[in-house]
Amino acid sequence: MVILSYEFALCFLLFFIVYWLSYRSIKLQNWLLVLASLAFLFTWQWQFVLSVVFVWLVLQWCLWIFSKTEKKSVKKWTFISGLIILIAHLCFFKYTNFTIAQLNDSILSEHNLSPLDIVLPVGISFYTFQAISYLVDVYKNKIQPMPSSVLLGFLSFFPTITAGPIFRAKDAEKQWLPEPVLTLNQQYSRPNRRYILYPYLAGALIMFALFKKIVLASWLETLWVSPVFSNPLQFHGLEVLTAVYAYSLQLFFDFSGYTDLVIALALLLGFRLPENFNRPYLATDVQDFWNKWHMTLSSWIKDYLYIPLGGNRCSFWRVQLNLMLAFVISGVWHGAGWNFFIWGAIHGLALVWLNLMKRWGVRHWLTKKAKPVAIFLTFHYVAFGWIFFHSSTFAQAGEMLLALTQYQSMVFSLSVIPTLMMMLLAWLLYPYLGRSREQVAGLLSYIPWWLLPIVISGYVVLVFALSPEGLPNFIYANF
Repeated sequence: MVILSYEFALCFLLFFIVYWLSYRSIKLQNWLLVLASLAFLFTWQWQFVLSVVFVWLVLQWCLWIFSKTEKKSVKKWTFISGLIILIAHLCFFKYTNFTIAQLNDSILSEHNLSPLDIVLPVGISFYTFQAISYLVDVYKNKIQPMPSSVLLGFLSFFPTITAGPIFRAKDAEKQWLPEPVLTLNQQYSRPNRRYILYPYLAGALIMFALFKKIVLASWLETLWVSPVFSNPLQFHGLEVLTAVYAYSLQLFFDFSGYTDLVIALALLLGFRLPENFNRPYLATDVQDFWNKWHMTLSSWIKDYLYIPLGGNRCSFWRVQLNLMLAFVISGVWHGAGWNFFIWGAIHGLALVWLNLMKRWGVRHWLTKKAKPVAIFLTFHYVAFGWIFFHSSTFAQAGEMLLALTQYQSMVFSLSVIPTLMMMLLAWLLYPYLGRSREQVAGLLSYIPWWLLPIVISGYVVLVFALSPEGLPNFIYANF
């Protein structure tokens, strides 16, 4: 059951009612969240439940040993063993068949290995990253261990498990276990309880999410991305360039729409999830882009990969190696394929170049002198990288790059000029939309409560009327 489906909407509504009927007991609400999250995974495949439970058991084993010994050496080897098991579990599902394919390409055909019948568990990348950060933080005494049931709920939390955002344990524990509130006489405490957070903002986020995904991302996919990327050599170079722009926008609308939706669901359940986007296509360089795009992944890579590798505490060239390693691993994390390796390397090289410019004293020269030009160049560099992100083989990426050079005639088979004009208009309006969701939330707050369901229902009907047929899944759910 995908998160963007009629079935999920109905199940969430029923769960929402039961969940808030239990508002007096946070413990009961936590158990309801655990059961709902495991049931959500079960609707995909029952084996997916086993995967997240396995990760939970690995953490429980590590925490049990931590609690039973004071020896630093034992804790250290337990910690290292736990990390190895978590990473091996992820790699088995994500990279086994890719490795087999590479081996088959390097040996004689009569010795080919058969691929394994493996289905990638939904959300395994995200809950593995959450588990690793949790284990690291507990080992370093940055946080206290969670109760076992809360830990299972934290890992399997159904709003985030499909495609994030990555929920850090230090932020999650205060929401899963709110601090008690002392009574006036200070003699005993009563547990705090959850509340629905910012309901009008949640409604606005859901409206934005549906429009981004069902209308904008779906139409870009239908009209531009799918036809051009599937056979780029039959299109004019300007059409191919427009399709590259379209895919860049589709990814943003798709992923940010998903993030808006799950943040809204979490608010309705009394949780605050971290933001994941901050107008990334207004970035002035690639480093700025990663400070604005998929921010929870960027900060995770920095804290749990780049800094442990040595960060910027090493020599200049070792720092550049650390950057390359971090971004190549980030690329491969997105999927098993050389295209993701190249995509990560493209961004790593850009960051190395920025560090070289800093060393030469011209790091922010273009940003200060001509900021629009810096934004323009950054967007095109990022868009160029998305070609490799989308293409599963070198041949596909090569065809796209070759097709970009086809300008022999000005005969178009697609509506290039109107599309480019609309994209340009959207780019010019983009800087002024920063608080649009808060403004929509403010408008919703003026609508009488009895009229609000009618307004939202009418909006949903309109969105589906404007959309292509069907309810496509979110792109990042595949990672």
